[in-house]
Amino acid sequence: MVIAWNIFRHFFPYWSDASQNADAILDKAIAKSFTDQTPLEFKETLLQMTEPLNDGHIWVNLNNDASNAYTLPVQFDWVEGKVVVDKVLDKTVGDVQPGDIVDKINGKSAATVYREKMSLISGSPQWKSHRAINDLATGVQNSAINLTLLRNNKIIDQQLHRSDNLGKYYGAINNLRRKSGKITNDVYYLDLNTISKDTIDSWAHDLARAKGIICDLRGYPNGNHNLINYLMKTGEDTKWMFIPKTAYPDQQKIEFRASGWNMQPQQPALTGKVVFITDGRAISYAESYMGFIKDFKLATIIGQPTAGTNGNVNPFTLPGGYSISWTGMLVKNHDGSTHHIKGIVPDVPLERTLKGVAEGRDEFYEKAVQIIQQ
Repeated sequence: MVIAWNIFRHFFPYWSDASQNADAILDKAIAKSFTDQTPLEFKETLLQMTEPLNDGHIWVNLNNDASNAYTLPVQFDWVEGKVVVDKVLDKTVGDVQPGDIVDKINGKSAATVYREKMSLISGSPQWKSHRAINDLATGVQNSAINLTLLRNNKIIDQQLHRSDNLGKYYGAINNLRRKSGKITNDVYYLDLNTISKDTIDSWAHDLARAKGIICDLRGYPNGNHNLINYLMKTGEDTKWMFIPKTAYPDQQKIEFRASGWNMQPQQPALTGKVVFITDGRAISYAESYMGFIKDFKLATIIGQPTAGTNGNVNPFTLPGGYSISWTGMLVKNHDGSTHHIKGIVPDVPLERTLKGVAEGRDEFYEKAVQIIQQ
């Protein structure tokens, strides 16, 4: 506890955005640590200690901890203030359908469970929501979970089992993504989570002739920020990343080394309408990407704010098999304004609807197509 707290006290660059000051965090953490009886209980103490830092890069891990390594083949979402079934990855899992409202999880209000999960996650509200939704169904391999679902005014009780490891789960979700390519004769869709840099380069002349391009960055880019060069009209040398040089305790006399990406235009220029879709899943590198799109007005951004956590990650290990990752670099918007927590705010804010989820529609994609066709 002392080691972890000191690292944050002296080196964490975002104390001005924390919900509590360092002393208050330490007092609460020490008090709880004296009641911990198991390694997992102390892990929860570390989670509670780091939650007020509001840093989406914070992850607390414990060696050989498999208590949340498995999940259901079901994807949930938080829509209109409710937990709802978004996608069913394995139709044999049970009587579960997209659009079902999850009323209770193991007899407890699903909304309450969702908020309890958020209370142990550090980051912005949009990032905490994304992670909490994914954590709703996690647990020990093959353990049971009881869901009470609401469907067309009917109550459906289902006992399911956590059979999928997280790697299989995320792989199945990625396989459901729309494939990159031409969606009409003159409109392209690019899934920036999967499309490669080389593919973008090879498609560049076709993209330059396109009426419109839809770029989907609801997630993490596949090393393809070269797309920005085709959108840039002039070169830039803005400094928006700041590496702290700390030689004194208590955040005193910190110096920063500033840097940027120095992006330059590349031919052929993309001159059609470009729409970026994003949301709270876009974190870190994805936000560096989206920062150029927003600050240089390279496209129309629709969706929801990005995670609001950017900068290189600093991990450290602790006695007892614990490890913690966190953000060590200070990152701002290109105009010097605050990025942390706020994230990249869309030009056109959108929210999903329960009706759209039940109908299996991607309402954000539909809006992007509409904007392109205007």
